[in-house]
Amino acid sequence: MIDGWAFANCKSLKKIEIPNNVSLVERFAFENCSSLSEVIVKNKFTIINNTAFKGCKFFNPQDQSFYSMIKFPKSKRIPFIHLLFDYVNDLIEIFFVKIVKYHYVDIEDIRIVFIFDEVVLTEILDKNKEKIIIPKIVNRIGDCSFENCCLLTQVTIPNNVKELGVGAFSDCTALTQVKLSNKITEIPWSTFENCTSLTQVTIPPSVRKIGMSAFENCTSLSQITIPSSVKEIGMSAFENCTSLTQVTIPPSVKKIGMSAFENCTSLTQVTIPPSVKKIGMSAFENCTSLTQVTIPNKIKKIEDNVFSGCTKLKQLLIPHNVLEIGEESFADCKLLTEVNIPQNIKKVGRCAFDYPTLLKIKLSNKNIDISESRIGYYGDENGLYRKNNNLTIEGYKGSTAQEYAKEHGFNFESID
Repeated sequence: MIDGWAFANCKSLKKIEIPNNVSLVERFAFENCSSLSEVIVKNKFTIINNTAFKGCKFFNPQDQSFYSMIKFPKSKRIPFIHLLFDYVNDLIEIFFVKIVKYHYVDIEDIRIVFIFDEVVLTEILDKNKEKIIIPKIVNRIGDCSFENCCLLTQVTIPNNVKELGVGAFSDCTALTQVKLSNKITEIPWSTFENCTSLTQVTIPPSVRKIGMSAFENCTSLSQITIPSSVKEIGMSAFENCTSLTQVTIPPSVKKIGMSAFENCTSLTQVTIPPSVKKIGMSAFENCTSLTQVTIPNKIKKIEDNVFSGCTKLKQLLIPHNVLEIGEESFADCKLLTEVNIPQNIKKVGRCAFDYPTLLKIKLSNKNIDISESRIGYYGDENGLYRKNNNLTIEGYKGSTAQEYAKEHGFNFESID
């Protein structure tokens, strides 16, 4: 790939030979190369961005004399020349090894680009349409193609579509219903981000990954069905879905990304299957309606802030494979008045249980590292740390738990 602006303003550059290993020439790559007079493209699959040669002093492509200066194999014309060299007005000669099959057509305010065997919907030309029918010939939805279609209420993605682009439907604030193609394998980054009217989505069984911020800020989304094909839920995938009440994560899922369900304030119940090996930082932070959660046995560390701010969480069962509890992982979980930390836990992170209502904590590991945990202390509304004088620490005689209780003046009960 030749990056954007890579050779911009190289005023003395006269000739370019783009080798076989370059598949993409990004936008403005050769902007304002005023002496450029010859371009040779070696790879027939190379895609050149429409502004790659902006500002080069060639002939105007709208002038018919422009075409007489270009030598194509067997005198064939390339139908995409306007798109590739938009704004150029002094082109002398270009050599293509083979003709690149690339052109576009506009159908009822929908721009469709043909690239080899792909038919890509790249842009909605009229953003004020309430209804858009995607032609069945389309097999890929381009990046940000429907972005800011603020009046669009419904969309059906035909089954011929195999790929959705990044941010394809982002900021479609009136969109309420989506029917997805049953051939897509991923819902990529920000696909439906900020679709604040979206109420329900059924994810087809072909999908293996829900990408980063895929449904972030879909504040009306109340139901989501995650199929058993999904293996990963990406970072912030459902962050700020404040109407989401219940989620069942299928046993195929192995990873839940950072902040995946953060600020899902209506979420009352979540089932995390035993298959999950990692739950990212802040995954369920500020899920203020969550009352119960089961942590899978394969989790080795409860990451920082995972359940921080879950103010209605009443029950906590930590499995025996967990070795560490991260920083602020249960901060402000004020209804967890009694906590049992099993023998397998080697370390409790800073402020893991930062709240004033903790009455008893049982520490079963004699040598558990709680030196920086600040157990029994909490931050008040002014950011000052206060001591919880009602706390009882339970542990073995001679343990680090007993030492901590003595050092900080907490009541200690022996379990010997």
